[in-house]
Amino acid sequence: MQGTPTSPSSPSETTTVIRLRDLEIVGETVITTSPEKVSRLIIRNGARIFTHGSNITLAADEIISEEGVIDTTPTPFVAQSGVAGLSGGTLKILADKGSGTLHIISAGQSGGSGSGGTTGTSGGKGPRGNDAKDDYTKECMRPARSSWMSLLDRDPGGPGPCFKNWYCSRGTGSGGRGATGNQGGAGESGLPGGSTADVLVAVQNPAAFQVTYELRPGSGGIGGRGGAGGRGGPGGDPGTPTRYCKAASHGANGAQGPAGNNGPMGSSGTARAVCLRLGSAQIGDCNPFTDMTH
Repeated sequence: MQGTPTSPSSPSETTTVIRLRDLEIVGETVITTSPEKVSRLIIRNGARIFTHGSNITLAADEIISEEGVIDTTPTPFVAQSGVAGLSGGTLKILADKGSGTLHIISAGQSGGSGSGGTTGTSGGKGPRGNDAKDDYTKECMRPARSSWMSLLDRDPGGPGPCFKNWYCSRGTGSGGRGATGNQGGAGESGLPGGSTADVLVAVQNPAAFQVTYELRPGSGGIGGRGGAGGRGGPGGDPGTPTRYCKAASHGANGAQGPAGNNGPMGSSGTARAVCLRLGSAQIGDCNPFTDMTH
């Protein structure tokens, strides 16, 4: 931070300015709150700064980047199920002068997966088998002939004793097969991915300073899995047997229903504005940044 200048006691005295500290980044560093303005921001030997989707302003009198990288991807990379992806936030880099090459990865969080579908309802019970039915025929015995009647070859006529000859006229019906279970519910759509960060790089005297950037909108979430098919319905009951008709069996259970359709993928996030103002050159979409210094 800049110190408060002393009040000169005489025209020969000069104003004293306290030089700000340097901020040197080595390896991998997470920055989720904006630091105070520094004298020099130095990103050594391909070091990486992760902002995790926070709104960050890096202000310095001078920025020196040795192939440094600033990555805005939120953490975790994929949102939890049922939640849309977060955006990459806002990244502002403000400096009076700069040198070297800075790489910016402007990324959003991938959307969460959709909810799974509901399980299908069970199929209906199979039909009941028909009841059995007995019937009979009437049969009568002819009377026995006496020996003398046989000799005369004469039939006394008329039926002898009669009786009912019972039999199964309609067999017992087995139960019908249960109905197939109903289809499972469709999975929900995946959630949308997060947008990239709004990026502003403003360096008044860029000298040999270069900036590259890559936009990585968050991908849409995976659609929810279709619900399982419903259970097949139970087999139908057999009909009622009778004295002369055998018992029948229950019907077979129905087949399990088909699974529901998987939900569609969620939509990808949008690519937000990137504005590079390097000296007098202005590259990209700077309209969202009405104030180039804040």
